[in-house]
Amino acid sequence: MLRLAVTQRIDSEDLLRDDDQAFRLVNAATETLNEGELRLFCAPLSLACAVPPAWLDAQEHIRCRAYRFADDRRRHLLAHGLKRWAIANVLNVSPRDVQFIVDRLGKPILPGDAVHFNLSHSAGWVALALYRQAAVGIDIEAGHDASRALASWPDITHPDESIPKNTGSFLTAWTLKEAISKCSGEGLMMDFRRLCLRRRCGQSPLYRATDGERHWHAGHEQLDSNTHLAYASARPWNIVKRRLVLSFDQVRECAV
Repeated sequence: MLRLAVTQRIDSEDLLRDDDQAFRLVNAATETLNEGELRLFCAPLSLACAVPPAWLDAQEHIRCRAYRFADDRRRHLLAHGLKRWAIANVLNVSPRDVQFIVDRLGKPILPGDAVHFNLSHSAGWVALALYRQAAVGIDIEAGHDASRALASWPDITHPDESIPKNTGSFLTAWTLKEAISKCSGEGLMMDFRRLCLRRRCGQSPLYRATDGERHWHAGHEQLDSNTHLAYASARPWNIVKRRLVLSFDQVRECAV
């Protein structure tokens, strides 16, 4: 996650008013994750207080208590509560019964890769991606400082890409590349300058990317004027469904 200064309060109600006609209410507990479906969850930080502590295991609670600041503890609680709730709905088990193991890169996974998942958080949001077919990455960047000079951003541009002209174009590229790096398991160890992005013709939010040897599919959108969201996988998807989680009983969905 890129460390960004918060310049405005992230308000999920504003997002709802902007997109209200595009959303429909869904019951997450009764739906399966279909073949070729990439599912995204976005939850405001205020939902952290609704996460039952019993959902998290002992190690998740230990890590939560280790954070010095209350907002960091709330983000941890919401991220792991959201992760367990969403995966439990897909696997038809209780959130507290979801078991994780660690892969060779130290990344938490489900035994047998029953569902691939990835988490991100920034300012007032936590985001989660679920996909059955292959590893997935997600990145959300909110509360960015739009006045920051482009010269002060890190260099992430491939030689065959256009140099970002403003904060918005930089954050588009950053979130896409970070989502890809999280999908690969490398995270910020990946040199973003070796990763070349190309927008798919006629499909404005969709991209292809390569580092010369590997290839990824990626998508980008803005939840509001201040929040960028990107997701990526090495396997293409048939549909993306974004779900705004207002409570663990109320979910709104729109196809991206």
